[in-house]
Amino acid sequence: MSSLAKQVKTYLAQHPATHGYLVASHGLYTWGTSIADARRHVEAFEFLFECERLLLQCGTAMQTAPIAT
Repeated sequence: MSSLAKQVKTYLAQHPATHGYLVASHGLYTWGTSIADARRHVEAFEFLFECERLLLQCGTAMQTAPIAT
């Protein structure tokens, strides 16, 4: 877990506008200046994940590289 923490810390330092991240087999982590902001980020991610799921069904999913393997 310390390796993951280091990777996330490095990524967030390089991308300060990041509002959350998804960890395989662990879940989604989001934050904001208030609970309302964090909830809005969760809802935005859920919407984007649903869009990606629909694209996968159509065979046209976006290709992105993960930050950690």
